[in-house]
Amino acid sequence: MVDIDSLLKEYNAYVKHKKTQKSMPKKEEDQAPALGLWPRDFLPPTKYTADQNKTNLDKTERISKKDPMLIGNKKLVRILTSIDICLIRSISAEDLVLFDGTSESLPISHIQNKNKALKVWLVKEFDLDRLFKMLKYSLAVKNYNLINILASCVQSNRLSKKKLNRVKYYKSFLEKQEGGIFPFEWMLKDCEDSNLNVDSEVASMRFCRIVEKLKEMKGIKDEFVLKERHKQLVFAKLWKVSNQVPVQSETQSISDENLYLVL
Repeated sequence: MVDIDSLLKEYNAYVKHKKTQKSMPKKEEDQAPALGLWPRDFLPPTKYTADQNKTNLDKTERISKKDPMLIGNKKLVRILTSIDICLIRSISAEDLVLFDGTSESLPISHIQNKNKALKVWLVKEFDLDRLFKMLKYSLAVKNYNLINILASCVQSNRLSKKKLNRVKYYKSFLEKQEGGIFPFEWMLKDCEDSNLNVDSEVASMRFCRIVEKLKEMKGIKDEFVLKERHKQLVFAKLWKVSNQVPVQSETQSISDENLYLVL
């Protein structure tokens, strides 16, 4: 009789022997996972998802069944702005030092996923009129990260000359902004360039400005009280749309000419 293990060893082969297990019937709770849950590498947990007891799981399901499209434009902008500030405060200078465009820390991954999924949601479900109203409110709270996203979504549509001029008006504030939330996509692009040119004095100075800007954004005073149910509702929606349309396939890429840090 052939010794299979000796034969495999002779040819440097390795096979993991697996015992056959009887398939157990799934428990009722395994068959229907609760709504409103997402992996922790996609977005940070809320207080409801951090502790997944029966009460919190029931709350996530109830909240996730609500329609975030019913939130008013001004309030939605305030919620998204507060979420941006929360995500920015979780980023450290070390996270930026290690970012090279191919790998990122969990806090950076969170804000990238949020931005990408938000673009998908806005393009898929928001009409031009609502996008322009949100641009107006975003400018009022100096959320240039959101302005950059909204402008990109508006430009994915065929625009009249009048509407195109309105987009250009809002984008002009990205060039001359003072304070507020900086377009994170621009910051990461500049950070990546700096980290790939560590011997450059200009790159070193640029990185120092990036860190200064991060510190400035962390100090933003947010007067809006972000309720946990609002965060849960928005995060659940972003997770849902990211599964419907992969966040990697963004609707329209932003031209490279806009990807630079303005400080």
